[in-house]
Amino acid sequence: MISRLRDFVQSLLDGGNRKLTLNLAQVSEIDTSGNGVLLFLAQEYHNAGGKLVLFNIAHSHGKIYEMARLETAIEIYRDELDAVNSFFPDRKTPHYDILDYVESQQPAEEKK
Repeated sequence: MISRLRDFVQSLLDGGNRKLTLNLAQVSEIDTSGNGVLLFLAQEYHNAGGKLVLFNIAHSHGKIYEMARLETAIEIYRDELDAVNSFFPDRKTPHYDILDYVESQQPAEEKK
């Protein structure tokens, strides 16, 4: 599955696409190879003068990205509108604050 995603996204990049948003709402699990592919593809887009961003990441993914500080390597947004707006410099887009998200998803007893 990961290789198909990598190949498909790479074909978009090779075809001239320089702006890509990936909706992760239906993704329940991302292993280390999946994270590696996402980071690789984001770097490929960056090297080509473009940008790849993620949105709708699951709570568990947010924890991983926050712990590994991956949000410094790939942009993450809460929803599709913010992700798309991130491609337009004149539009204000709030960056996805992983730490805020993770803390907001914790049960009340864990926050104390």
